[in-house]
Amino acid sequence: MSKALILATLFSVFSLISNSQEYPGIKKGEIEKLEGSDYLLVTHKKKSGLYNTKTKQYVIEPTKSFFYYNISNNYFFQLDKDRFVSVYDLNRTDTTCFVAKNKSELVFDTNLENFNANGYIIPPHDSSVTSTIPTELLSDNYFYMPTAGLRLIENSVIIYNYTPKEVDPAAVPLKSKQFLGEDSLIFNDNTGYSEAIYPPDIPAICNSGVKSIKTGEWQIEPKYQNIYFENDLFICLSNSLVGNKDVIYFDIYRKNADEIVATEYMKIRSNSELPTQLFSEFELTIDRDSTFYYTKSNDGMGLINLFLFDQYYYIDYSVLYQFDSRFTNETIFEPRYEFTHKIGNGHPYLAAYGSDGFEFVKSTRADIRQKFKKLPMPIRESIKIYYDNEHYEDFIVIDGIAYIDTCLEDFCLQKIDQSFSDSHSYLSLEKIGDSLINLEYTIYEQLDLFSEPLKSWDYPGEDSISFDPKTGFHEIVYPPNDPGVYESGIYDLRTKKWIIAPINAWILKSFTGFLICKPVLFENSLNLQHFVYSFQNNDGSYLFESIEEDELYENSAYRKLFVPDYKVDELYAMNSIYTETYCYFKTDGKTGLVNLNRQEILHSPVDYLYDHSSSQSFISIDEGLLRIENESSDTTYDLNNCTKLEGYAGFENLAIQTETTSKADYTIYYDNRDVNRDLEMDKPTLEQFNAKEGREKDVSYQLSRLNDSLIYIEDWYADYISQYPMQSYIYPDEDSVIIDPKTGHYWAVYPPNIPGYNRSGIYDFVNQKWLIAAENRLVLKYNDAYILFVPVLDELGLIDTYHFKVIDAKGNIVIEETLFTELHPDYRAFLIERDDFREILAFLKLDGITE
Repeated sequence: MSKALILATLFSVFSLISNSQEYPGIKKGEIEKLEGSDYLLVTHKKKSGLYNTKTKQYVIEPTKSFFYYNISNNYFFQLDKDRFVSVYDLNRTDTTCFVAKNKSELVFDTNLENFNANGYIIPPHDSSVTSTIPTELLSDNYFYMPTAGLRLIENSVIIYNYTPKEVDPAAVPLKSKQFLGEDSLIFNDNTGYSEAIYPPDIPAICNSGVKSIKTGEWQIEPKYQNIYFENDLFICLSNSLVGNKDVIYFDIYRKNADEIVATEYMKIRSNSELPTQLFSEFELTIDRDSTFYYTKSNDGMGLINLFLFDQYYYIDYSVLYQFDSRFTNETIFEPRYEFTHKIGNGHPYLAAYGSDGFEFVKSTRADIRQKFKKLPMPIRESIKIYYDNEHYEDFIVIDGIAYIDTCLEDFCLQKIDQSFSDSHSYLSLEKIGDSLINLEYTIYEQLDLFSEPLKSWDYPGEDSISFDPKTGFHEIVYPPNDPGVYESGIYDLRTKKWIIAPINAWILKSFTGFLICKPVLFENSLNLQHFVYSFQNNDGSYLFESIEEDELYENSAYRKLFVPDYKVDELYAMNSIYTETYCYFKTDGKTGLVNLNRQEILHSPVDYLYDHSSSQSFISIDEGLLRIENESSDTTYDLNNCTKLEGYAGFENLAIQTETTSKADYTIYYDNRDVNRDLEMDKPTLEQFNAKEGREKDVSYQLSRLNDSLIYIEDWYADYISQYPMQSYIYPDEDSVIIDPKTGHYWAVYPPNIPGYNRSGIYDFVNQKWLIAAENRLVLKYNDAYILFVPVLDELGLIDTYHFKVIDAKGNIVIEETLFTELHPDYRAFLIERDDFREILAFLKLDGITE
């Protein structure tokens, strides 16, 4: 190939200088002046060098190299025979114009704000190569855009030459030649207004292309903004001006040995047109309209981020607008996992499950090339994330251990106590059993109480209004609420399918299936209308589908489905109107405690369980052991070694007294404080404690040892039936009222009744079974027998009356369940004499009986 052709193709912007004798350091050669600089390119016998006209010396001695001059930035690039790229900044003198050297690639970005005079060097694709790039010149900004440089691909070199359009924000209108001193105007047919004429913007330079270093020919014409190379493909970004409109698209060329040919995939204008089969050897499935793809191979599933255009989305993943254009093909998870999933949008979480448990990745908000940060902690079974709105921090619970994440971009985890939150986690990933993955990702609709009206397009500065045909009024238009995110579902690792699609607010794994809460959105918006509920049995059939909330909560059988994991035989609320969502449940003769609102087991089932909520203490009996648990202590007593056991609970206090052959002590739990001392010390006895002012004794709960094998537990709570109406929200301090449409009268509104419970019985701790099941109001010893107060409930679960039953010391029935008036006179006389029976007599309307 002739020297003239090389010069014409490489340096068309240069002008020929015929008299080389003006430059003493040049003996022979063809000279090209590099416009905009004090440098010459001198070529002789297939060797070229860079000469400084001021110092009269060579900066680069003539050598066989590939040279490229970027006139936009005044950078001179050299690709030598060892395939090293060097760059010289010709804005400087020859002693400082050398900038950096790198193997095969040196690409600059000079267009971002806050760059120094040289711009920043984009980190090479292969970070292992030898380089002399100064650390301070390396950029780690994700939003880089190559503007100048070379990248060698075998015998082809990508030449980057791009300068964005220059817009002057301080530009003033051109002045009119016809009307001196006034702005030049032009009439806009579309708006009907005359508009000022401004100076034109300086157009962008989009001259990136690909050249052959063997022939010097352009293999891809220099007309692109940016060029990426992936899988033997050149992906070329064009930002062209067609008329007054910017047109953004990608052309794809294929490399075949030393040849480069255009493919059929040209003028691609959206991610949906991306020929994914060109970029992955695996089967790909897109995650709805996002830029993430699930990969599938014989070894398992994976996840990649593959796209041409950055896109912002509505919550339903429909495209809002294209923000930027760049090619990305990044592997997040290799295709070797049982499960991979993208959680959320915008800045999503990415998760995978394999033989080592979960892997978890956060997509950061940082402007860095590495957008994905992996959780540094191993996760075997579960991860839950809670968000602290006050401190803007995440609490992360990994396999039951809590950490606080103090970083917005990276994971910076610090171990903490797990008393950080009393609300639902907004994200939870949990392995259930052998084959199920439970994903819960829920961010409820956000109400902005301080939002301002949208402004009118037609009347600038005024609020936007719309006419409501239903009311006949004009109303101010406000921006919609943030609709929230509802992406909860159940994935089956065996079938590799979602058995419940991830489109729900939450899903609870119950004993026989799944309780599902699904949002219903308004037709013309993404905002929440209400929730509906379904229950899917383990076999895939439905117990009920899409029922309303009131039907779910009012059905006692359906309320049992809120208990996770356990088959529920009976469910009843705790003994306070303020804790009606805390319910005891019975399963296979044992009792547990659940928070129905959070669908969380607060205490696993045991033979007997009592929750003293005001002191946050549990009393439980199981397998011959008495256990008392709270935040400050966890004490266990072997009932076989106790010679004495007494206890009671009041509304604000709980006291337990034990005595063994070697030691006697008691513990008082009061107002969440624990006082525990030996009896040898100077402290009040249990009786003295009970008599103290403010230590009100509540006979609804007692605990006492009867003999070497039996414990009597008196545990009941009367129905809550409010005597006072609810207060009005509209008229404070007044009763809430409602009109009865049938009668036309107003009636006071009362709080709902809360059924009590009756759990008194006698427990055989030696044989670990109930002598008298804990299903009674009271159990009273009479001679060698026991009289049982058996509650009879009405349709609402409230106590309607009491029946009575007599059982002997061995548990045999002496008298079947019967009415009080049908009891033997001896039993009736015994009961009437007792003070604790007077309330029950009044309830039974038998308080006039004196026999």
